[in-house]
Amino acid sequence: MRKGVAGLIAAVGIATGGAVAVQAQNGAAPKTAPAKPALSRDILHVQVILDHLGFPPGPLDGREGPGLTAALKAFQITRQIPVTGKTDARTLQALHAHRAIRPTRIVRLTSEMLAGPFIRPWPRDAQAQAKLKTMGYRSALEKLAEMFHTTPQVLIELNSPDTRLAPGVPVEFPNAIPASQAFPADMKPEWRKTLTDLNVNAVQPKANRIVVDKSDKVLRVFDGKGMLAA
Repeated sequence: MRKGVAGLIAAVGIATGGAVAVQAQNGAAPKTAPAKPALSRDILHVQVILDHLGFPPGPLDGREGPGLTAALKAFQITRQIPVTGKTDARTLQALHAHRAIRPTRIVRLTSEMLAGPFIRPWPRDAQAQAKLKTMGYRSALEKLAEMFHTTPQVLIELNSPDTRLAPGVPVEFPNAIPASQAFPADMKPEWRKTLTDLNVNAVQPKANRIVVDKSDKVLRVFDGKGMLAA
């Protein structure tokens, strides 16, 4: 945990190099994954605002994708503006009212944030993962990424490969910090901890109906008037 991000990058590099070496020995040309577009802080800002408003766009990674498109469409429906799934002028104007929600926050790490449980080795099979007794992680970096609704790679991009993961170290995160964590007093302590660890906002829309649409992989929440709420 105290090796920081650099050690994790080195481990990934060694594993990748080994795979390429094996392919070369077998006479197969190594496949090169297409390069990801650079993280855009403007897109990240849009994603963060949508996440706070109840339209999570998937990982807060500063990149366009189907999750962001779906979130923008839902936001546009609730604001009664043309549904384009794009950050067009009308949409940016509607989002501008929430510009005080900044795209990133600097947070000093705590021992609680860096605590496990860490599961090693991590089961590769999805069914085996479902049987785990707790929501664990492979590393502190992975836990931090899930806490702030992003990916380990984005945390590396926002900071430095040499960032040390230790209590007291300031780290830049996507601003997934909720406006409130005043959960009901009768909530079980273990659920309260889970929601706190995942930076879930205590203020949530009241659902009258929930629709899961497999065609576009979106869960929609409707209020008592039949209006899209989240």
